[in-house]
Amino acid sequence: MKKTANDRHEAALRMFMSYQSQILETLQELTDLAEDHFGKDPDSINYADAAELDYIRGELNNILRFAKNEEA
Repeated sequence: MKKTANDRHEAALRMFMSYQSQILETLQELTDLAEDHFGKDPDSINYADAAELDYIRGELNNILRFAKNEEA
């Protein structure tokens, strides 16, 4: 059976919504980690811990720019 344009649209929409849900779950996990200092003891934070967080921040900014169709 040949798929129609509407069938392809519906399949793409289901995929899009699934990915969106997965992204929201990932964002919630990141929020939970952040609220727990990313599993670090605040009294023991060092420059390596700060560098790790800076790397994560940079990657998240790259993702945000990509999602907003902005250039780096």
